[in-house]
Amino acid sequence: MPIPPTHCIWEQAQQRLYIGHDVSSLTIENRAALRTALAAVTSLIIAFVCHLEKPYWSGMTVVLVANLYTGDILVKALMRILGTVIGALIGYLLSAFVVDSLLLYFCLNFFIVAIAVYYYNCSKYAYAWLLGAIAAFIVISGVAITPEDVLSSAIWRPIEIALGVIVSSIFAFFVLPNRITDKTAHDVNLIFATVDALFVNLDRLLMEQDRSIIQDIKDQNSQLKNRARQSLQTIVLIRYEFELDQTQLNQYRFLLDSCLIFCRALNYFLSLNTFAAISTLPIKETISAIRFDISNLQANFFNISPHTTLLTESALNKFDQQYSWAVWTTPDDFKSAKAWRHFFYQTNRMLIEIQVSLQGSYKHSNLDSINTSQQLKHDYNVITHSIKAGLTTMLALGLWLFINLPGGLNGIISSIVISARRNLYDMQNTGSMRLLGCLLGGGTGLYFIMTFTMSLYLLLVIIFFTVWAFSLFSFRHINYAYLGMQANVAIILVMAEHGASVMTVLPAIERMAGIVIGIVASFVVANLIWRMSLTDMICRYLSKLQLNLAHNVACLLAENDKKTKYLDLIDTFWTCRELLSNATQKYALVHTPRAQWTPQQWQIDRAIEMERLLNSIQVTLNNVRESMDRKRAIKSASTYGIDLSVLERKILELYCSKPSCSPDHLYAQQALEILMEVKGLSEPNHVELENCAAYVLALEQLEVNGRKMLLKIQEK
Repeated sequence: MPIPPTHCIWEQAQQRLYIGHDVSSLTIENRAALRTALAAVTSLIIAFVCHLEKPYWSGMTVVLVANLYTGDILVKALMRILGTVIGALIGYLLSAFVVDSLLLYFCLNFFIVAIAVYYYNCSKYAYAWLLGAIAAFIVISGVAITPEDVLSSAIWRPIEIALGVIVSSIFAFFVLPNRITDKTAHDVNLIFATVDALFVNLDRLLMEQDRSIIQDIKDQNSQLKNRARQSLQTIVLIRYEFELDQTQLNQYRFLLDSCLIFCRALNYFLSLNTFAAISTLPIKETISAIRFDISNLQANFFNISPHTTLLTESALNKFDQQYSWAVWTTPDDFKSAKAWRHFFYQTNRMLIEIQVSLQGSYKHSNLDSINTSQQLKHDYNVITHSIKAGLTTMLALGLWLFINLPGGLNGIISSIVISARRNLYDMQNTGSMRLLGCLLGGGTGLYFIMTFTMSLYLLLVIIFFTVWAFSLFSFRHINYAYLGMQANVAIILVMAEHGASVMTVLPAIERMAGIVIGIVASFVVANLIWRMSLTDMICRYLSKLQLNLAHNVACLLAENDKKTKYLDLIDTFWTCRELLSNATQKYALVHTPRAQWTPQQWQIDRAIEMERLLNSIQVTLNNVRESMDRKRAIKSASTYGIDLSVLERKILELYCSKPSCSPDHLYAQQALEILMEVKGLSEPNHVELENCAAYVLALEQLEVNGRKMLLKIQEK
């Protein structure tokens, strides 16, 4: 079946992603860097004209909220102004209680930072909480040095920051804008193209038995999943650009949700390791029909005709006509036929639902779960992390008061920013990049101060070009974006402290000293007072995943009258993988021969294997939850005298009992016996039996992986 060429109606918008309206040769990174530099200079000019007390705050705000896309800037700017205003107000109201008490002074700062970091980790308004804590901290901390300036700080800091927010927002909309809405068209095309490429490789795998392609399929699937997750995070930002209406946003969200479900389903079927060739089944024709429908939906996305016809369903009817005969004539391929038949039907349902959503009938998912934010609210690790952040701030504050460095207050904010990071590796990156950025930006500013005789015009020109250069570096090198941002902050702080009339190196030196104090305090708490090693954190996350997976197994298989909700573990798995990746780099697992591995390296290797096993269990659970009907499967099996509840109870015991329990090898035998019974009852057009067979295969997978998990736990 020929696949028609794709002509997406959003190609013009996609071109705008790379080509500006007026400055056609600029990339999106360069446009964003120029916009940031222009906005920073404009905000400083307004601050100078208005004779604001500390004009650099407006310029710093511009570079702190800078981003590639308009929606990102608007959301960050809104969170910054709300957090700053509320934090400054709270700080001013509470400052009256600490004027005469050093103990209250420290305790109040401790609780402000601890509470803010707690909500920073579990609230969707994380940035506002962090900025609120910083604003309150600055106001209250000033009581110890200049108590007469507390009111002034509480009033003028929000005003100066508001100026930067307003200028940033105006420039984001009207000066070299990069809209996420334009990027949406690019992402839609990439998603459809990746799904199509996956089916090309699946065709090779199933028909040509080219097992070398399996890793490529897994890599493509992982890329698709990452792209869909990143795009989902931008949907909230798209709303602030006012380009797409709610119906189009729902359609886009449904496509991304469907992609994530598809990725999890494909992971599950790959984990079954059933790739036997079924030459009598029209798999190639079925995959060609799926690819045709994918191309059709892509070409008409957001503008689909009610007369658009999908071909996958008719191809599956032909598939079913030969399915029953194939099951009886090639019994060794039964499991493969049953598994991939269910996968193709699941794909067909996804394509039909996407088509229906594009025609205006958006279907809301009825699958309810406890998301990551809700889980973190009661997480012991988040609570201890918040306490550590509070202790870090107290230590930094004590060092600052002991050294008596008034201008270093802005620098010791580093203690809050660094300690807010969730693990030691992130803290190290944040601290080092904050210090290097300050050295780079501050050093550049000092060079210009000592080399040239400053005028206001020259000052603004230097700030424009340096902010443009550092911003371009940040946008092009995402892994080092924080370094570029801190360099921008330092250059503005050095050169715009008082304008061109008074140029001094003191602000940069004091800020540098404050940053060093913040970094020292963070690492004293993290490494000496309350140490948590990387391997300890990995073990803790793996234990959490084991407990949460047992909870999810109970949610799906147990008769639960209390309606216990399923746990969304996607973010927990991602965090665990990041820690394992950091450990792999730190302990050089890749570059060290296995024969020379240390006990710690073997421990990390076992942890990686355990994470993969736990992920396989989660993939199976997600597929059961998203594509199967448990009650219908049990009812269908009972019609033929098959009691699936027996196997379910044994799987529940396997996952929910204590690790000391020995695995029962009868589980697998019983699962295979049930599979053979279902095989004998095959009816290709019977939806109930198709659902039942898929459910039994999933139970077998849960049983096998559960025994593997228990054995690994006992090996420790």
